[in-house]
Amino acid sequence: MNKFAHSHHGLAPVVVVVDPNGSQNGNTMCMDSQIAKAGTYLSVDVPKWMKTNLDVQADTSRWAFGGFSFGGTCAIRLGTEQPAIYPNILDLSGQLEPALTANRTVTIQHSFGGNTAAFDAKTPLALLSRNKYDHSFAYLSVGADDYHYGPEMGTLSAAAKAAGMIVVDAKVAGMGHSWKAAKVGLADGLEVLSKRMGLAR
Repeated sequence: MNKFAHSHHGLAPVVVVVDPNGSQNGNTMCMDSQIAKAGTYLSVDVPKWMKTNLDVQADTSRWAFGGFSFGGTCAIRLGTEQPAIYPNILDLSGQLEPALTANRTVTIQHSFGGNTAAFDAKTPLALLSRNKYDHSFAYLSVGADDYHYGPEMGTLSAAAKAAGMIVVDAKVAGMGHSWKAAKVGLADGLEVLSKRMGLAR
């Protein structure tokens, strides 16, 4: 953020780093489930705290939700579930959908008591398939050598575009699933978002 401000005449976005999990090993998947009410926390409690305690615009049209890996998954999930609050998404190497383990059945059992329909209804692909996002924007960045999340990001991108979302796809050359890829994606994504938010021309 300091580097961004230095190159933009002192202007930079207000950045709030939020812990949606509550512990180092926790995983709420950023949704309301049997595990926690993380979706409510992120869409009600956090915005209320921000508006009360920070000098931020009450108009959320310039708000964004971003993150890397788990955080990217969280961003696309909240951005599709709460587009009025988070109309701008910065998804850096996120997953196709939230997960507790690689075993989808285990994830659904622990989070929704085995109710697959309830879980499916909260996934980004399901939300994108049944809603329109004509006022939403997504910057989707992934390492060009990320052979696991790369194809998933391509699937998300196609679904987002079909739902009316403005999407910018980015591939970080020579990178896999790493913080190095996230660093490049964040810097490039901020440049794009800054123009959309009026921080830069």
